[in-house]
Amino acid sequence: MPQVLTRDVTELTPDALYNLEIRQYNSAGTHLAGTTFAQATIGTALDVTLQVSDDCQLVIVTRGDGKTVKTELGTRTLQKVQENITADSTVISRINPTDQSSMNKMPYVLHLKHVKVVQESGKYII
Repeated sequence: MPQVLTRDVTELTPDALYNLEIRQYNSAGTHLAGTTFAQATIGTALDVTLQVSDDCQLVIVTRGDGKTVKTELGTRTLQKVQENITADSTVISRINPTDQSSMNKMPYVLHLKHVKVVQESGKYII
């Protein structure tokens, strides 16, 4: 039987959440609250200012080290954010999954609909 050789490649993940922005919108897409972090340690709790809501939306963007996603969410409406958020495709196409500094440039975008936010002991919990 012929021998098959494979190569062992370890794919990395970013070592932190670079240029992290968390924004809260009401169900109609109006900005309610939010917080920006230059860098957040993965796996740690974050103190984010939100508003208590039974049905809101959260948008979480990590723009990557060097801000691969140039557009900041700010206090714009959700519709304006969705129309204007862009990522630099030339930077993304050059990301090497085996190089840590390259992987740190990887952007992530998460849109959560129908989120409930409560406040307990001065902390906002989703």
